Amino acid sequence: MTSSLVQFAFFFINVAQACSSNRRRITQKCRCIIQKPKEGWTMKYLENIDFRTKSYLFSYRNTMTGSEFRRLHAHQGFEFLYIHEGEGTIITEGRICRAGPGMLFMFQPYQLHSIRMEAGNSPYIRSVFAFEPSWYDAYLKPLGALYDFFQYLWRRELPVQCLDDNHEDGNMIPALFAQLHSQLQNCREQPQIQETAVFLICLLQQLRSRRSLQPAAVFPVQRSQYHAERIMDWVERHYREPFDLKKAARELHLSPPYVSRFFRQATGSSITEYLTALRLRKACGLLRQESWSVERIAEEVGYGSASYFCQLFKKEIGTTPHQYRVVPAPIHADALI
Repeated sequence: MTSSLVQFAFFFINVAQACSSNRRRITQKCRCIIQKPKEGWTMKYLENIDFRTKSYLFSYRNTMTGSEFRRLHAHQGFEFLYIHEGEGTIITEGRICRAGPGMLFMFQPYQLHSIRMEAGNSPYIRSVFAFEPSWYDAYLKPLGALYDFFQYLWRRELPVQCLDDNHEDGNMIPALFAQLHSQLQNCREQPQIQETAVFLICLLQQLRSRRSLQPAAVFPVQRSQYHAERIMDWVERHYREPFDLKKAARELHLSPPYVSRFFRQATGSSITEYLTALRLRKACGLLRQESWSVERIAEEVGYGSASYFCQLFKKEIGTTPHQYRVVPAPIHADALI
């Protein structure tokens, strides 16, 4: 089955290459916002992922053992995360999903997502393929309905963003990751876009045929997770305002201690940590997209003092807002995982 998909993909790759010579070079840079190492969070701050010279980042069966893994970040590029081993929770767009072996997660560009994998007897093993979608337009346009599906995953609001591969042929998706790993190991030519385009076409074909975006792919939401989702929704609607725990609890019809306790239990972070990450992610987007003053951006994301905003930005991101706008920095795939 895999070989036939590869043959199918290579046929269209040859067609697409004739159109790709004038492919628009990507000038967007990836901004990643990641929580500071704190109470078990294994983090480092990231600046720009520059997709101008390379279309993708790939890591195969990256392994962590012996400790809990927590990450909260956002970044440029579409990301596929496949879990080979490990149990935990992944939060995307205020939705909480139980994560385990055989699950594939999809994260859209600049989409804030939290990954919390439990410490246990089994390691946390995952593979990641992150890519700039615009690089692959020329390769996918000849594919008609598959190209439309690609655009849907990239640009539209998705009802769910995970596939439980255990309910299907559980060998196909990990086989595609293993095949890409082998091909990239043996490929000495740069920039290797043909191999990654074949992988992407085959993976999209799998997702489209399996109806992976059906709500049945999501685990039932526990009571504490339901409340955490309500809190995240409230924070998203009020992040421009000074945070008021009593106001949030009152509008959610919960007590303040209950709000704090259940949010931390469900997500692994405090509400203020989540709010800070959300505000800084919004600020990074505005610094990239707008020519507004730092003072206006600070106010737009909920900080009344531009001085405090600059201090916080420097502390948490590792550079000033102005430097963030103008200074690119390379990054490796391991930073995403």
